Amino acid sequence: MASLDQVRGRFVAAILFLLVLDVATLAFLLSPWGRSPEQRVDEYNRARAEWHQKMRDIQPLTGMPEKLKRAEKDADVLLRSRLPEQSSQISNEIGKLAAANHVKLEQATYEAKETELPGVERLLVKASLSADYLNLVKFINALEREKMLMVIDSLKLNEQQGGSVKVDLMLEAFKKSGS
Repeated sequence: MASLDQVRGRFVAAILFLLVLDVATLAFLLSPWGRSPEQRVDEYNRARAEWHQKMRDIQPLTGMPEKLKRAEKDADVLLRSRLPEQSSQISNEIGKLAAANHVKLEQATYEAKETELPGVERLLVKASLSADYLNLVKFINALEREKMLMVIDSLKLNEQQGGSVKVDLMLEAFKKSGS
């Protein structure tokens, strides 16, 4: 009969052998040799597709410092060239466009609002206009092409009599704040 030390030695040797075998098996399964060629190709294709997606995702971010500088310059140009200093310039321009297109500006109200943009104030304009249909269309086109920044929010047809149309116009105009 074997002594207790011999049995313990054999058990320790067997346990060590099994642990080494477990580690070797685990390493094999995690290695490229542990997968079939189809699985390796699938994994490669997935990794490649993920890489391409990440490259597409970061594409807009390339050259960001230059883009920010250009955006600041563009914003400065917009503030200088397309935003008037005073609200009266906006009302004068709307009046000129109305007269040039044979549109009668019956009533106009102006309401100043703050914006989230620094140095910019929004002016809500509500105007009642009357003219024939063609002249109103020309006036609206002239407003949209105007150098000053004006955005038409809504048009509401009130009534029509003998070729003359009455319209309520709501638009937003922008000016430099603090003026």
